[in-house]
Amino acid sequence: MPHCPRRSLLLFCVVLFCVPSALAEKVFEERGGYLVIEMESTDSLLGQWKLIPANADGYPKGAVGEGHLEYQGPWSGQKAVDPLEYRFTINKPGRYFLMFRAHKRLLGNPGDKNNDCFVRMEGDFASGSDEIPLDVLQTDTKLFGGAPESWGQARRLDKKKKAHLKEAVYEFKAGETYTFTVSGRSTRFNLDRMVFFHESHDAKLKDLQSLPESSFTNVEAEAASNASASSGEIEVLGDLHPWHKVTLALDGPATAEDATPNPFTDYRFDVTFTHAASGKTLTVPGFFAADGDAANSSATAGNAWHCHFRPSEPGVWEYEVSFREGKMVATSTERNPGKALAPYDGLAGSFEIDADNPATAPDLRADGRLRYVGKHHLQFEGSGRYFLKYGPDSPENFLEYDKFDNTPAKGHKGIRHPFTAHAKHYQGDGQTWQNGKGKNILGAVNYIESTRANSISMVLNNIGRLVPDPKNDKRPLSGPGDGDRAFPYTSKQERLRFDCSKLDQWEIVFDHAERKGLHLHFKLAEIENARDLDFGNGGIGDERKTYYREMVARFGHHLALNWNISEEIPVGAGTRKAWLSYLEEIDPWQNHRVFHTGPSKDKSNFYKPHLGESSLTGISLQTPEATSTQNVFNETKIWVDRSAAKGHPWVVACDEQGPGNKGVNAGFDLSRKYVLWGNIMAGGGGAEYYSGGSDLKLDDYAHFHDLLIWSGYAVHDFFYAHDIPFWDMHNDDSLIGNKLGHYLTNGSDILVVYLTEGGDATLDLSAYSGTFDVKWFDPRNGGDLQDGSVTSLTGGEKASLGKAPSKSDQDWAILITAK
Repeated sequence: MPHCPRRSLLLFCVVLFCVPSALAEKVFEERGGYLVIEMESTDSLLGQWKLIPANADGYPKGAVGEGHLEYQGPWSGQKAVDPLEYRFTINKPGRYFLMFRAHKRLLGNPGDKNNDCFVRMEGDFASGSDEIPLDVLQTDTKLFGGAPESWGQARRLDKKKKAHLKEAVYEFKAGETYTFTVSGRSTRFNLDRMVFFHESHDAKLKDLQSLPESSFTNVEAEAASNASASSGEIEVLGDLHPWHKVTLALDGPATAEDATPNPFTDYRFDVTFTHAASGKTLTVPGFFAADGDAANSSATAGNAWHCHFRPSEPGVWEYEVSFREGKMVATSTERNPGKALAPYDGLAGSFEIDADNPATAPDLRADGRLRYVGKHHLQFEGSGRYFLKYGPDSPENFLEYDKFDNTPAKGHKGIRHPFTAHAKHYQGDGQTWQNGKGKNILGAVNYIESTRANSISMVLNNIGRLVPDPKNDKRPLSGPGDGDRAFPYTSKQERLRFDCSKLDQWEIVFDHAERKGLHLHFKLAEIENARDLDFGNGGIGDERKTYYREMVARFGHHLALNWNISEEIPVGAGTRKAWLSYLEEIDPWQNHRVFHTGPSKDKSNFYKPHLGESSLTGISLQTPEATSTQNVFNETKIWVDRSAAKGHPWVVACDEQGPGNKGVNAGFDLSRKYVLWGNIMAGGGGAEYYSGGSDLKLDDYAHFHDLLIWSGYAVHDFFYAHDIPFWDMHNDDSLIGNKLGHYLTNGSDILVVYLTEGGDATLDLSAYSGTFDVKWFDPRNGGDLQDGSVTSLTGGEKASLGKAPSKSDQDWAILITAK
């Protein structure tokens, strides 16, 4: 079915620290072509808008109602401050003009001072004028006017080049609800009331004083009434086996994506799971799920609340619900913020998990959760297997798929993906949505799995608002990301409300990837938009907290993933630490946490401040091109060694390679030798492959075929197949006599040599005793271990490794094991 239109309430954040805007308790109703609203009918949470009583000294007389509002905050330039929100419904469709009753209190200033504010409209509307682009009306735009000695009118927009000195005109639809936001800009700008009037009327300034205020309803009271009508029943959904997804579905308060209270910020639904036999307990965040089947229905409203859980143990698990309500309770880390919401808070029950686990490889449910365990490699909690990752890093806009709801065709760069080349790879082996949608992207996942790759990468949010940098007009503090089509929100303007159907559809794909054995590399932001949330003014505010919580609640349960707080991260150490610490605090699964830098040679300024800290469990390296300078090996080893020295070893992966216009396309052979093997032989956790300039348009993963096949030879056929304990091995190239060779050892009975460009090599075994078998492995063709010209070595001396079985000028791996 078609995707339902969205009507979203944008809660805005301010400079220095962030708070939610006032929750609009009233929804005003247009009648007869007039909508009249007193400015004081909503709250100013920051207190920058002050209520001035009617007829107060020093102000014009005749303010209607209790008085009027004056913005007393500092002049804010291009940043909207202390937003006031007003919600209303339209009965009579058509074009509506906006007019404020306004006063500019100059106190000696020129007439063009103290005379403007920002305005923004949210909802399903069009521009009412050919001279005003829709995006001007949808974003914070300066509106000015008012009289200096009395009450005047303010109705003209000041948006140079797009709508300069034009009246604000909106094309509204009947039956729709809209949210209008007024934010501070000029100090001592005064607003008494506002009027939206239909084009069939010709409102005058005097009408702003004489028209009666529009009637309104209290939507909080209605929401509370709806909530009390819900049953509070809980259904346990899913496969009751260890590591399988179990979903607790609560029949909770009825609400909607655009409702007040905001279901994503002003309700907090958590479930505490306890396994009495083992003593394990875990508190897992839940989320609003619309009608419970939004992937298929595209629903925006309902009373379904879901919580995904992954039981690690068989037997009885007990659960207890915590359901709190109040402004911004969702992101609070307090135990009991706000107030308990009856009848849901305190609901309890239990379910039993079978001892049998029917999942088999490559399905990750056979291995359990991939966890950071204080080593340079992640380990699966269930099977105990350690992990070396490899897979495609491109296209990073994987989620810009044309069959996902609310994913626009128009973006910034690249394409919206049809994944047509992978239609043939879908074999009816995955869940689709809306009568067969999703086959191509599921086919893409199948193709990656067919190469034996075990990881896939994507950006979860690549939209951004333009936030100018006063120090650098060539590169703003924030703006649209590379693709500008992938986002979890109800609209590109929204930051506190999420698209339930789209996120459910994402989840279907992530479930499929998990069953196909793929680790999920979730990039939460990229350099272009990392500072978009909360305007990036240091630390962490409501927008970022809400985003992190929703992503953790919906997707953090997956068994193999990492949170990358930003690709090419642009913020300082204090901000990075705040982001990481909050993520660490709210993620019950304690998934791997990393961040990614640009390709600079020295990354010390980025990584050094985090050494030894628990909030960062690894790093996502971006390196220059793979060449014989061995930069991937060198950079991996630097941070493997430095983190180990600080007592908190990092998992170091190489996830993007340069130059930016080529990536691994500069040479697949080079990438095999210097990226994959270079990273592994330095003690790293694996690699992902970036396709350079083709990244955002890459629609066929077969582009990486050879590289993925070669990587499978290394990971599956060499390290895994021969039980090589790479997680307990360290690099010591000082013991190998080959300029471009590398050496890993566990210090006793297993040694690995990699000859990047082939040739002869010696190995210093002075510190070892006994004899060792020598076997050669072909990284280009895989296959069985082979004999070279030397088949055994003796400890206590430096010895030649002999000649390769063939093609001695090519790369070879050598496995040396004690007899």
